[in-house]
Amino acid sequence: MFRELKRRQVFKVAGAYAVGAFIILQLADIVVPALDLSPHWVLVVIGALIVFLPIAIAVSWIYDLTPQGFQATALADTDADNNPTSVKLRHPGSALAAVAVLPFEKLTPTTPYAYLADALPIELQSLLSRIHDLRVVSRQSSVARAGAGSDLPAIAHNLSVQYLVSGSVAEVGDRLQINVQLDDAREDKLLWSERYDVAVKDIERVQREISEKVVGTFGGERLRAEIRRANEAAATDNDAWQLVQKARTYVVDYTPASIAAAIPLLRKAVELDPKYALGYAALGQVTAEKTLNGISADAAADRRYAIEVIERAEQFAPRDPVVLRAAGCVYAWTGAYRRSLELLRRAVKLAPYDLGTWGYLGWPLVATGQPRDLQEVHDIVERLLTTSPQHPGRVHWLFHRSVAFVCADDCERALAFAEDYASEQPRFALCWVHYANVLGRFGSTR
Repeated sequence: MFRELKRRQVFKVAGAYAVGAFIILQLADIVVPALDLSPHWVLVVIGALIVFLPIAIAVSWIYDLTPQGFQATALADTDADNNPTSVKLRHPGSALAAVAVLPFEKLTPTTPYAYLADALPIELQSLLSRIHDLRVVSRQSSVARAGAGSDLPAIAHNLSVQYLVSGSVAEVGDRLQINVQLDDAREDKLLWSERYDVAVKDIERVQREISEKVVGTFGGERLRAEIRRANEAAATDNDAWQLVQKARTYVVDYTPASIAAAIPLLRKAVELDPKYALGYAALGQVTAEKTLNGISADAAADRRYAIEVIERAEQFAPRDPVVLRAAGCVYAWTGAYRRSLELLRRAVKLAPYDLGTWGYLGWPLVATGQPRDLQEVHDIVERLLTTSPQHPGRVHWLFHRSVAFVCADDCERALAFAEDYASEQPRFALCWVHYANVLGRFGSTR
């Protein structure tokens, strides 16, 4: 906040106002007696100066005085303006992801529920602002740009954003049709769209639910888009951030080959930027995954290395939720389950709409084997699948739920979830091992 007040020159305006107010009061002390006016006029002047102070501060926050006159203050678009630890979290050459929520179109403007076209974007903007490492454009700027009537790429360019959320609201009889879409506007590409058909009487109850589904889906689609862009970039353009995104391909293409290919990319990333916390976090996580999937030549050495690297990431960014999530995974996969739970719970507290982190909680919770923890796994996965059924982490969620059912000796439901994830991601080697175990426990010879 201090940096933003300084950038918007609020301190300068406050100082200039104080100087001007002092001069005006001195003049009032001279002019009022000279004109034989009531001394109360001095009090009037003091009151006016007090009243206009917050107005001057507000104007200095919103506008800049330029040679072309007053113009809206530009939004901060550098990592340092948005994240005080970003120097250690993200390579300087990589722009912070940004999104704008445009006003929804009122397809039936004269109906009582037309207000939702304004209410839903406001709620979406509020929830998106709680996503870690994401800049959300102010509603004032979004409304102004959308009102100009430009196409989506032009709006995105003017707002300096990558993603745009837009939609419409229509009342059809006793039901509401709410359409929402997410665009990668710079590439002019639709990433996701959904229509919600809701009974009018239920809208107050499900309005928040719809917003949370959209925000949950945004995280997964953003992950896919960033991985795709990094892989499409020319090799000569790769910076540390892009190398990490390339390495994260194994998240959506879960094979031993993709896990092994990620290691040299991540080593290169931390060589380019030795203080890049997210690079070390990803390196620790994927090294631990090697041991988990049985593709490590020396599992004990890789476990030690994974912990060493993740501890370095924690040193650079001890409160970053992405680093905490990776650390939680490393400790879970190396057997330190309570430490894993501690870190993952801290991560979801800092980034409550990171569905991937919620999903990773399944591993240490299942490992404890406690009935209360197993029930928490089911509750978490049920909520995640309802919120974002197409999220890249879906196969992991199904896996954790299947394991939880095995722990509770409910082999029939464990088998059903194992069949689901095996059909969705046949290259998930670890899940096939579990699937075989479930079949054996269930008495099948398949």
